[in-house]
Amino acid sequence: MSTHWHTEVEKRNVIATSAILAGIVGLVAFASIPRGEKVPTECEPLLDRYVELRMRSAYDQTPVPPAKLEEKQDRARHDPKAAEALGDCAKRLTREKAECAMKAPSADELERCFP
Repeated sequence: MSTHWHTEVEKRNVIATSAILAGIVGLVAFASIPRGEKVPTECEPLLDRYVELRMRSAYDQTPVPPAKLEEKQDRARHDPKAAEALGDCAKRLTREKAECAMKAPSADELERCFP
């Protein structure tokens, strides 16, 4: 593989990480008032799913290296903005939204679960 390819992948990783963090904050900030059963235990797996879907997109749907995925998920979980978003998530997430998000085939579809 060429150096140019690695540079492009790294550039996409930076963009994907920024998009992930922005998306997390956006998902929580713009979620409607919850209806139905609240499911705060779903918040962290939902964050991990969102990171995974964004990484898949950054890798053009090719398999994401597991170590890279785990690193991004861990970074997202420990980001101060994500911690705030996870706290809000615990107050706002409903079973319906969680199920929709976990079934989403892409990050864009996941975001649509939070009108």
